[in-house]
Amino acid sequence: MARSSDYQSASKPHRERGKQIRSLIKQVLSDEGIPVHSVTHRVKTEGSASAKIDASPNRYGSFGDLHDLLGVRVITHLATEVDAVVALLRKEFDVDGKRSVDKIADLNADEFGYRSYHLIVKLKDDRAALAEWRIFAGIYFEIQVRSILQHAWAEIEHDLGYKSSVDVPQEIHRRFARLAGILELADDEFVRLTKDAKSHARKTDSAVKRGVNVPVDRDSVRSLATSSSAVRTADAYIADQLGWALLAEPSSEYATLRAKELREVGLDTIADVDREMSRHGERVARFAVAWFEHSLPASRADDEYMFMGQNEADDDDDEYERTITPGVSLFYLYLHLLMELEGDEFDSAPADPNEDFDEEDYETNDLRRVEFRRVHREVFGGGPSGTGF
Repeated sequence: MARSSDYQSASKPHRERGKQIRSLIKQVLSDEGIPVHSVTHRVKTEGSASAKIDASPNRYGSFGDLHDLLGVRVITHLATEVDAVVALLRKEFDVDGKRSVDKIADLNADEFGYRSYHLIVKLKDDRAALAEWRIFAGIYFEIQVRSILQHAWAEIEHDLGYKSSVDVPQEIHRRFARLAGILELADDEFVRLTKDAKSHARKTDSAVKRGVNVPVDRDSVRSLATSSSAVRTADAYIADQLGWALLAEPSSEYATLRAKELREVGLDTIADVDREMSRHGERVARFAVAWFEHSLPASRADDEYMFMGQNEADDDDDEYERTITPGVSLFYLYLHLLMELEGDEFDSAPADPNEDFDEEDYETNDLRRVEFRRVHREVFGGGPSGTGF
């Protein structure tokens, strides 16, 4: 009973401040622009804490001696991001260098296996002096940092209980080591792929802006949306007519969907897209505006629809700031060309006129489809359209 009481007393600050510590770490990572896969925390259970004390009685005399009653785990996407996270944490917290462990450096050159940083830290004095942190002043906790693949290895190894070569036959241990090596190679390959993808994006952006014809893909569509005169003119017209703000650039997800659609209607290169936008840009823009206005509720202040990029304004303002994503005209160009290709077989209409669409987001309601075709016919019913607005 006494031991249980000691645990409750020692773990109280961790239980009360665990979520706050996690939020603090997420915030400092966000402020530095370091994206991570996840940040989680846990408070060691009484049973687990007791077992650790019993296993090392000369090292731990009480629950208060445990430096990992609170554990925070930061999982990065790439192995190379681990160092950036650790460097930031060393700057933001007071790190106990003697008890912190770099398990990556601990591995011999011919070894593979569990790889991560274990930092033993406490709040720096200036932060610990703040009222909301005083209960946590001087208290150490552990932060583990590793990549997704490093995490996968550690979790599998832990779940199977294979922590050392004496746990299992040598052959099984050797196979574990081989798998760890494969994961390490995969981690390295993901790093190289990320670098190559960024390089491709830079080269594609430069090529599109110089007028070089390149295939339609996510990166070329992102660049086209912000550099093509025909696309920018159509997007600006849509935003102006609706009174919405035009964002600076489309998201990668948005550009990916637009690229997929443009290829679906036979536009395989940026020159193809620019050609069709030059031919149809004016009416594509008017088509988009007409359908937006037809689809939106009459009262925009009391709107249950959610639009991509929409942000709430100040609390005392009943209106929302609505935004248009660059490249929205490409979506309506796609719809126009798709309707020309399919004719009477076209049986879809966008359920939300300013969203990241996929096939499940198309409205197949008969009345909505009829209205969509009517709006399209009213705009495109005449002859070829010029580019002037």
